[in-house]
Amino acid sequence: MPMELFLFGLLLLAVAVAAAWWFASGRGAAGSSEQPPPRAWASETVTPVMMGPRNKAPERVARRFVIDQGALLALKMAQVDGEIVDVEREAVRRFILAEGRDLDEHGAELALARAEGSLDNPIQVENAIEGLRALSSEEQRQALVDLLVQVAQADGHIRDAEVVFMERVGAKLGLSSADVKKRIALP
Repeated sequence: MPMELFLFGLLLLAVAVAAAWWFASGRGAAGSSEQPPPRAWASETVTPVMMGPRNKAPERVARRFVIDQGALLALKMAQVDGEIVDVEREAVRRFILAEGRDLDEHGAELALARAEGSLDNPIQVENAIEGLRALSSEEQRQALVDLLVQVAQADGHIRDAEVVFMERVGAKLGLSSADVKKRIALP
């Protein structure tokens, strides 16, 4: 019986503390006309812009996506003629290092390994093209075709299969065949 009284007393104490807090905060006063403080933002969604100029997470995520997908397409382009030679792989690695401002050599190798792991998956290659089209501006899409041209030229000559691949990617990115051929510098 003493334990039950102790627990009952503890419960009454908790209720009394909660009631005191309720009235002290002004919520329990009858006829209180105070309005709650205004919210800091008009919408419920907090966007990266609202978080301040130091938030670089969305930019890093987008850049990482462009690097990974661009590397995948560039390596696929290099593979079109049958094999990826060292100079083509080095051209892709240079692209990764140039675009991935916060990547070191190890990070570039990891990005290359991710791209190489996806080379034989045609769905991932198509998804890379579609993703880059949706994410990129016209200028960035042209820069991607320029990357493909650099990789194709890395071994000294551009093969017909490489031209066909670049035209196919360019068309899916929304570039005309004439624009792609101009970038390749073919008549």
